Amino acid sequence: MIGGMVSSTVLTLLVILVLYMIWRRVVSRL
Repeated sequence: MIGGMVSSTVLTLLVILVLYMIWRRVVSRL
């Protein structure tokens, strides 16, 4: 149960990090 919550939290953080990197790349291009 706890392991599933931890993995889902890590997945969410990874998705946010990827979106942040893409956003930085798009902003720097403008």
